[in-house]
Amino acid sequence: GGDAGLAYGYVDPDGGWGLEYATEYCYTVTSVNPAGRESNDASTESCSTTLPPSAIGLQVTADPSGAIGGIPNAVYVHMVNLWWVSGFQFDIAFDTDEVAIAALVGFNPTLETTQYVNGTTMGFSMEGNMINPTWLDYGPDGALTPVLIAAFVFTPTTTEFSSDITVSLSDWTFGGDEGELVFACDMTDSCDADQTGSCTAGTAPFNHFYGCDVSDGFEYSVDCSGEQYSGDGAADLGKYSDGWDYTDQCGECDDDGLTDCYDLNISLYEGANLISFPALPTDVSVENIFAGADGVIGEGVGAVNLDGTWIGSLTEVSQDAGYWVKVSEDTDLSLGDADPVSYDADGEVSYDIHYGNNLISYPLISSQSVADALGDAAANVYALAGEGVAALYSSDAGGWVGSLVAFEGGSGYWLVATGDFRFSFNSNGGSLAKQKPIRAVPEVYSFSQSDQQAFFFVNNATIRGEALTSEDIIIAYNGDQIVGSRYWNGEFTDVPAMDAKDGDKISFKVLDASSGELLDMETDGNVQWIKDGIEVVNLTDVFLPTEVSLSNAYPNPFNPVTMLTYDVPSDMNVSMGIYDVRGRLVEELVNDMREQGRYEITWNADQHSSGVYMIKMTAGTAVKVQKIMLVK
Repeated sequence: GGDAGLAYGYVDPDGGWGLEYATEYCYTVTSVNPAGRESNDASTESCSTTLPPSAIGLQVTADPSGAIGGIPNAVYVHMVNLWWVSGFQFDIAFDTDEVAIAALVGFNPTLETTQYVNGTTMGFSMEGNMINPTWLDYGPDGALTPVLIAAFVFTPTTTEFSSDITVSLSDWTFGGDEGELVFACDMTDSCDADQTGSCTAGTAPFNHFYGCDVSDGFEYSVDCSGEQYSGDGAADLGKYSDGWDYTDQCGECDDDGLTDCYDLNISLYEGANLISFPALPTDVSVENIFAGADGVIGEGVGAVNLDGTWIGSLTEVSQDAGYWVKVSEDTDLSLGDADPVSYDADGEVSYDIHYGNNLISYPLISSQSVADALGDAAANVYALAGEGVAALYSSDAGGWVGSLVAFEGGSGYWLVATGDFRFSFNSNGGSLAKQKPIRAVPEVYSFSQSDQQAFFFVNNATIRGEALTSEDIIIAYNGDQIVGSRYWNGEFTDVPAMDAKDGDKISFKVLDASSGELLDMETDGNVQWIKDGIEVVNLTDVFLPTEVSLSNAYPNPFNPVTMLTYDVPSDMNVSMGIYDVRGRLVEELVNDMREQGRYEITWNADQHSSGVYMIKMTAGTAVKVQKIMLVK
């Protein structure tokens, strides 16, 4: 037999006969007298099963959920012993240092002296007790009943990990009833480790000749708050998994990605930039936030950078405010470890809005349409203005109109309120709309962005009675200086006007794409420039009269002001005066050269008495006379 024989059973070295391991054999006994004669009858048949190569089968079971014994993070070691066991020793370990055995919490009371120290477990009885074979305690049918010899609890040694973990037994020794060593192996009857190719599955339990692997694998994970997970899929848990707490780069532990701090970067372009901060670092001083900028203007506050020293009333940045930031060249504001302002400890950003213009932030990272972001608060908002873009609510259009279609993180906004109110931006994602880039006009009609801006919403614009097309450009002038321009994009096209002074009158021209002509436009509406103002106007091309005319005064009768309109067909001297019924000149209204066009003029008669007056207009050779009545 030799070693080969030992792999498959016992072979008598003298007679050559043998028995296989773990095999049932039946026999009868026949008596033989000294003369060599056998008895006529054999004994009744008896059967018995030979032991396996290893008399002890070992099993280790990880129970991180506590489903088996009600103890979370438990590891149980069982054996099926087909021989008496007087003592044992084994090492237990994990294949990762993310968990470790914390304590021995249970053992077989027969071996009352069972201890665990530094990875090694030893069990024996000072009283000489032994654990009976399972077939003796449980009978033939229960011969494979597992017997608990040790129970452990393990603990995570770190946090924020997800792993496939294996717990294994090694270097085991078992003693029999007379102190002899007893072979032990795993309980598998698999033939995977058989190097001979002779194993038949299911017939080789506890066979150490095929190699022994006493181990168990399990999935286990622990988040940064110490919450433990096990079972299928636990090894795949991590950042953004449902309910999984993780640590962001600022050391904050929670399961909400919206609270994660990050490195915020806002690109600034030469000139004025209207911005706000969806996230802020711990240091919100002007010196830290606006390092590299030339100056900053908030609502009613400001600061200027003089050779690295900031001077002004603005000392700290607020999460609910917008800011005009001026830089002399393109640059970036880079803020490391910035914490989202709308998801921090004090909750979402709340805005106390007053009547009129409010310079506010947009505190969210994701963009939203104007309607979705404002929600019910839109009922209190007349208009909005960003950097070179604006929006106005139109009941006629049934929604928001203008080039400002979405709030975006990093941008600041002027909110024009119809009254005092308090609100917070919706933070449910909304439509996730994006702000559309503004179509660039030809450079000759371009303008420079300024923190001094106003917007004129052009409701209607026509040339020779026809509506403008998308290729026509509306150009705003302050005197002869271009202060804004916009391609026509339909009703309520918002045209910006920059760097004027309060009270300046803005005029408009249209570059007619069909003819290439730059046409003067007449304006119906208020064209006075007011910083951060919002006005609605209508435009028509300027009427060029072909004859002298004087329209009827309106109102007439009047008290004390009336208005007149007159046409001049070409460059000529025009005079216009007010005469009483005796023909005396009581007031001169016009006496000057006029270019071709239509003009309006008013007469305030508060210093004159009631009565009938005559208006006389002379233009070139044409004379026009009209009667008016002042009634006080």
